[in-house]
Order: sequence, then C-alpha cells, then structure tokens
Amino acid sequence: MNKVFFSIIIPTHNRAAYLPKSIASVVGQSFKDWELLVIDDGSTDNSKEVVSSFQDERVKYFYKKHEERSIARNYGISGAKGEYICFLDSDDLYFEDHLQILYSRIASESFPVGLFNTGMNIKRNNGNETRPVYDPEIYDHPLLFVWDKFLLINSVCVHSAILEKNKFPEEFHVWEDTHLWLRVVAQYPFFQIPEVTTQWNVHKQTSVARSFERIDSRHINVYLSCIRHLFDNYAGMLNPFLTREDMKKYIYQKLTMFLTLSFQDKHYFTFIKLYLLGLRFVEFRRLSRFVYRTVSTSLRKDLKHA
Repeated sequence: MNKVFFSIIIPTHNRAAYLPKSIASVVGQSFKDWELLVIDDGSTDNSKEVVSSFQDERVKYFYKKHEERSIARNYGISGAKGEYICFLDSDDLYFEDHLQILYSRIASESFPVGLFNTGMNIKRNNGNETRPVYDPEIYDHPLLFVWDKFLLINSVCVHSAILEKNKFPEEFHVWEDTHLWLRVVAQYPFFQIPEVTTQWNVHKQTSVARSFERIDSRHINVYLSCIRHLFDNYAGMLNPFLTREDMKKYIYQKLTMFLTLSFQDKHYFTFIKLYLLGLRFVEFRRLSRFVYRTVSTSLRKDLKHA
C-alpha cells in the first residue's frame, strides 16, 4: 500500500455544479503529498464526469448508493492511505497553503496522534467573517470549545490511527461531526492553528441551510437524538467537562428556539409536533412553562391589535 501524508475525503451528492472548484482547490495545494477521495453518495447528476475531468492520479472517485454523509465519510476513511485525514465538503474550498500550514504545525509537534483545527473564512452573500478559534484563556479545555462553537469539518485534520477507532455515527446525518469531534477531543491532544486556511461557502443549497430553512420535526428529532445518543453512550468519556445536565440545558435551548420559530411563522401543527417531540428530551413542566409563555404572549399581541 502506497502511503501518503494527507488523505482528503469529499463526500458528495448531486453537487456537480460545485465540485470543480472544491477539487481544484485540492489539486492546487502547494504541499503535494496527498490523495483525494471523492465519495459519490448516490448522485444522479454528472458528478463522475466532473471528477474524471481532473487528469491527476491523486484524485480518486468512488461511487456508492445514497446513505447520507456519515456513512460516506466512513467509507472514505476505510480506504484512505494517508497518515493524517482531512475533510472537505463538495461546495467549499481549501486555500492554497492549507496542507502546507497543517504539515508545518504537525511536524513542529513531532507528528502526534491528535486532532488539528485551522482557522476558517465564512463566505456569505452579505460578506465574509472569520470563524472563532480555540482560546485557552476563554475555555479551560478544548472540549468545551467544541461543545460551544463546534468544529466545522473543512478545517479538521485527524491522525488516521484515531479514526480507526472512532467513526462518524452512521445512524445520524445531523450533528454527527460534533458527536465525533467531542469523543476525539476527550481522548486525544487538540492543536489549534490560528491561520485561516479554508473557506465555508454559505448559500441556499448548503446542507446546513437546507436543514434549517424550514422547521421539520423529523430533522429536529434526528438532531436531538444524536445529542442524546452521545451522552447515553459516552458520558464517562465526556466527564468531568460535560455532564448530562449540560446536555439537558443544551437540548432545551435548541427546542425552545425551534418552537419559537415555528410559532412565529404560524406553523402551529409543527409547533404541536415539536412540543410532543420535546417531551422525549425535556422535563414536562419546564417545556410546558415555555409553551404557556409563548402562546399567551402571542395571544396578548393578537388581542391588542384586534
């Protein structure tokens, strides 16, 4: 088996329009010792032809049936030959020196079995912003940073030995990356690289935007179930930094946000479904008090303007 230093995994599903720029950003890297695994998760567009247009033996295409991105990423991990594994979404970009900056820091740390995270630029229609990076003066442990701010997958690089033992949870396609990163950071060293080396392109077709552009009780159920699955199965690993009470507070905050949005948008049927769903995760009294306040406030506003 011909080893390389970096394996980059791009899962994709019907993103042929975006793939060329993402792949080109890898091919154009100043650091050359890499392989790119494009995992086509059941696309019905011309994604294969797009990948084949890159005449570079380091770019490899794999087709599989559509099973969502956790399984696609794990499929890529199983075939990766790199000592360190990176990820890139099929509509995002690496800046030219992303891998070189990663390599330099990895070498300076004597090639540890750990997780590295770089800075990220977030490009939106209304401008750019820089993603927060870990600051030990704010967070006592990197795990608390991951819990609070998340790690966006394009900026993460992990030693392959870690991903032999720790995989993306295949039953979930929402919050699945945070599920993995929290487990990894609880067990292995975390290294923050401050340089901004990747770009997240936020548009209406991104998976995150599509997930939350409308309030879908099934989607939210998967989201909350993934959070609870982590604590049901790995609570001992997360302690003493995160507890089940932290999980309950977090889920309550997310539920109340979704309930508020659905009520404001007058999606009353969705509001009721979310309330019933919420009873699986949050205490009856706490959730019911929120619902009472939300409904009564709205009714008072309606009566005032009647």
